[in-house]
Amino acid sequence: MVSLSLDGRIMQWLVRDARSLQPDIRERALDRLGALSDTVEPLVAGLLDGDPEIRSAAAANLGRVRRADAWPPLLHAAHIESSDDVLCQVLGALAAYQDPSISDALIELLARRDRDYRVRMEVVLQLWKYDPSVVRPELAKVVLSDDNDIVRAHAADSLELLDKVQPADPGRHQVWLRISDDQAPGVAAAVARALRDADLPLTGSVLEAISRRLHHVATDERALALHRLSMLAPTSAATLAIPLLEDVHQDVKVACCDCLGAIRDPIVIPALLATLRSAQEPRVRVATLLGLENYHAAPIGKILLDMLEAGTASGDALAVLCRQLWKYPSARTIALLRQVLASSIKLPHRAIVEDTLAFLARLDDSEP
Repeated sequence: MVSLSLDGRIMQWLVRDARSLQPDIRERALDRLGALSDTVEPLVAGLLDGDPEIRSAAAANLGRVRRADAWPPLLHAAHIESSDDVLCQVLGALAAYQDPSISDALIELLARRDRDYRVRMEVVLQLWKYDPSVVRPELAKVVLSDDNDIVRAHAADSLELLDKVQPADPGRHQVWLRISDDQAPGVAAAVARALRDADLPLTGSVLEAISRRLHHVATDERALALHRLSMLAPTSAATLAIPLLEDVHQDVKVACCDCLGAIRDPIVIPALLATLRSAQEPRVRVATLLGLENYHAAPIGKILLDMLEAGTASGDALAVLCRQLWKYPSARTIALLRQVLASSIKLPHRAIVEDTLAFLARLDDSEP
């Protein structure tokens, strides 16, 4: 097979597939484009697709690419999208970005009681990134008055984080007293965390507060801090997160792999590869492979093919490995994928392997 670069025929095929008449082909193309971060135009076009599943895929991958030109189309989609399911994907994608105009749109959506509760949930999950003086009152209103337990719980989580950044006004203490009587488990848990950490010193920024939480004694707090770090994605994110790949708890390792994949910083590739080589827990191996799926580099391709040849991947790990081999076209790639197909006629993830092989075969056989 001729050596192919991602700015050549691979990209041409993906752009062509994104315009296919077949929805499943369009959706797979958008997922692959989201793994590359090379272009957003086909993803932006996907936001206007007549199929809501395609719009959802386009939105999710626009959040995944973390490019500065990706969030304005998402913000526009948030204003015009009629499907609550798609709108939730759009808002989830906007969590990867930060701009005052995004904050304004999020607050407007909180008042839309005609929308599904998941819309409000996506909003409160990310409001903590914005000006505390603006978002604190909005979060407090949600905690005290929203009719959905899940939304109130997530709003309480965001509010509690902001209370560790800057001193709250005296009236806020009454808010915590009132919600401490809430019988909903999620809200009660958020309040318990706030009270548990009441003696921790205040910090000057959200990033400082998150950094402290990365060393918290509670496993769930470290995992949550990694998730918030991935949403904030500062330049220091890789340095802050990488040490937690060695955490004693599997949940934290998984959250760390998710974070390192989401921040799209190539500096994390060696750390993820080292974890892939050493990880014994199946969940951590899968999470590491998922993190690597957001990158493209020759060392990644080599270790993936070595794993495939050695037969050390199975189950979900094998599926995640095989579905990203389209980025590493070679005669060896095709031969190993064919061996996987031949290994069992009842292969659970056979369709994934066949789809990857079909894509590689098109690269070799014809022009886009």
